[in-house]
Amino acid sequence: MFPPIQESARAIYGTIRLARMDRTGIEYFEATPEGALRSFHVAALVAPAYVLMMLIQLIEIPYEVDLVRYVVVETIAYVIAWTAFPVLVWQIAPLLGRQEAYFRFLTAFNWAWIPQMAVQLAAAALAAADFVPAEVSSGIALGVTFAILCYQWFIIRTGLDVTGGAALGLLVVNLTLDLTNFYLSGRLALGG
Repeated sequence: MFPPIQESARAIYGTIRLARMDRTGIEYFEATPEGALRSFHVAALVAPAYVLMMLIQLIEIPYEVDLVRYVVVETIAYVIAWTAFPVLVWQIAPLLGRQEAYFRFLTAFNWAWIPQMAVQLAAAALAAADFVPAEVSSGIALGVTFAILCYQWFIIRTGLDVTGGAALGLLVVNLTLDLTNFYLSGRLALGG
């Protein structure tokens, strides 16, 4: 069951406040296991944007790709992207003494996919449309990546209520997981 409309509206409002680096944004997310579980429905909401980004990537590939293989590998990579870091933080949160904050953090982290995916899709579409020179497009992509990393760092720090250094360490772990997933799925999906 998808989250109720009121819960969804509160969560989206919370993501906007967090994007503005407003710590009170975290208060708009469910802090229960049920709320965290419902937040995984966001994966279905942002999946169309993910598919569009994959189509943009496919268009730019200069050789023929096994479409079935590509779809299967990218689907598995999508599931891993949604689950690897939350499972790892589930194991780390007790070590940090932050297990009581885990569900609110996870709920916020999942809902934050909406603005992140919107910005990434806009940047990918802009780059693919060749409206701007490649150098500008690369700069935009770098800026978007930096902004998303700052946003994720802030959500980790605020959601788990940890120090900036601990949040940075967890962000590096998440980034490592994401880059590994991206690299391996890209090689497998494209037959490399």
